[in-house]
Amino acid sequence: MQNSTQKDQNNSFLSKIHKVIEKLTQPRLINICIELSFIIFLSGLIIGYIIAAFATGYNLWENYISDLGSIRYTPAPFILDIIAMITSVLLFPVNVYFSWSLYKETKKNAEGKWKAFFIVMKIFTIIGFILLASAGVGFFGIGLFSEDRTTALGLHNFFSYIVFGSFAFSSIFNGIVLLAQNQNFQLIYPRTIGVCMLFINVPVSILFLIIPPLLPRQFMEWMMLFSVFAWIMPTSITIKKNLDL
Repeated sequence: MQNSTQKDQNNSFLSKIHKVIEKLTQPRLINICIELSFIIFLSGLIIGYIIAAFATGYNLWENYISDLGSIRYTPAPFILDIIAMITSVLLFPVNVYFSWSLYKETKKNAEGKWKAFFIVMKIFTIIGFILLASAGVGFFGIGLFSEDRTTALGLHNFFSYIVFGSFAFSSIFNGIVLLAQNQNFQLIYPRTIGVCMLFINVPVSILFLIIPPLLPRQFMEWMMLFSVFAWIMPTSITIKKNLDL
């Protein structure tokens, strides 16, 4: 009787999770989130950069991305803060859709001689989602706690490490899942996205930690941002093409 009750509770919990996922991954919502996130972030980043460049001589060779959120480098630091927080919220449903689509495929194929393989891929997908969610929290945090509002705890740097570190590690796990596709495991996402994750995002992140002598740390931080875009943009485009609107 106790085991039966526990099983019913587990099924009820899983049912609630599925309902939440279904609401978060509605095609219209995902389409709107993708379009708004790129419009808001890219336009805000470009406008913020232009304002800072004309006002203080800001440039990606000598300045960190976070400097766009400081009154010391731009008269409009609020632009980076706002777009970071809004974009992080908009991308959460997209991350859920991406991870859930990977998970469903591994779950569907987790039988027969490939069972162990798909179980590992399923675990990697779950880890990848947790890391993407962590990156979203970090992204929101760098907007909430800008360079000028970092507090004595240095919260801005803390969230900066979270966002870039989470993106790098999520690229490892999700990249492996995408590259591990075979005739029994076909996803809507091309392997090239996995290549971008593993061989662009991850190496650039490593280089940022090593800090090559000829490349300033500020420039490498910008390269990390571009390396994330290298897989986020094609992933988002692929998702949009496959939405049943």
